[in-house]
Amino acid sequence: MYSRFLIPAPSRKIARAVALAGLVLGLNACTTLKPEQHYERAYFNMEGRMAVDLPRSPDKNSSGKIRWDEYPNATDITLSTPFGNAIALVHLTPTQATYKSSDGSVISEANADELFYRLFGMDMPIANLRDWIGASNRPLVKQRQVDGWHIVVTDTFKNPNLAKRIEVTREQPEPITLTLNIDNRSDTTDKATEAA
Repeated sequence: MYSRFLIPAPSRKIARAVALAGLVLGLNACTTLKPEQHYERAYFNMEGRMAVDLPRSPDKNSSGKIRWDEYPNATDITLSTPFGNAIALVHLTPTQATYKSSDGSVISEANADELFYRLFGMDMPIANLRDWIGASNRPLVKQRQVDGWHIVVTDTFKNPNLAKRIEVTREQPEPITLTLNIDNRSDTTDKATEAA
């Protein structure tokens, strides 16, 4: 039985937001995860740092690393501790979304939106991240609202269509800010000068 039946709704949403913070931080993870093996080359990837800020619960703030790899038929998201130890893998295909944690537990849903809702108890914007960070051949939307989330691009690479830093905030049920700093992305032309 899911915990949503055991915890009152407001507390449940806060608990899931805190679970997100714990997922990103995960310093107690003792097993290193390995991403899915792909035989084709990723056509897009990025690496960066993520932070979760819960203003009402500063002791629950956390940070970590993220790696995003896109393949022709799948996307892999690896969440790691600040030291680089993988603590969670998310594997997305057109027909399934799967989460695997460092303790070996596996959760699957039909799509990314359902998976992130099941994991965190709220609509998480991570499934839309690829669109929000832009592409070299399309104008970058620097501010938008999606399902109660406010997304702002605060810095770009030399190509102004490629986000380097974004902030994603939501006020309800508890204020939360997710910050993504992109260190490397495969669609930049001059990584050496842009990774400042």
